[in-house]
Amino acid sequence: MTKFLTKSRLCGLLCMLLGGAACGAAARFTPKGLLASDPGPGLFPIIGGAGLALCGLIIFLQNSDKSPPFASDFDRTGLIRIGECAVLLAVYFAVIGSLGFLVSTAVLLFLLCGLFALGEQVAWWKRLIFTALTTGAVWYLFVEVLSVMLPRFDLF
Repeated sequence: MTKFLTKSRLCGLLCMLLGGAACGAAARFTPKGLLASDPGPGLFPIIGGAGLALCGLIIFLQNSDKSPPFASDFDRTGLIRIGECAVLLAVYFAVIGSLGFLVSTAVLLFLLCGLFALGEQVAWWKRLIFTALTTGAVWYLFVEVLSVMLPRFDLF
């Protein structure tokens, strides 16, 4: 007989609680000066919190006896990759204000594609196409659909 509260179920429970708390906090945002049709500033935190809670529910309901074994120990390569991701994100947040969304996001995605290839050689043109399509789609969603102002690169 297995324990009811396993590590994965505890993780799922914590994710559900954190997602619910995020939704509750975001629902209290009061929009000021927005049109009645605007979703307001709490929309994205509510979406994120609901997604976290849903993922937590899925983790909680999974049968941990049948799940594949997970290597919990990080090797040196994994720790280096985590550090590289942290440095890339820190540099991205530092330069997005001056280089703008399009340039900094494209460079970040191109580098992350190479980092997440996990030793496999991915052609540079495939990474470039993925980077251009993803950056363009995200820009279009935020700027054209949602009317969100993103940082711009001004040369002069």
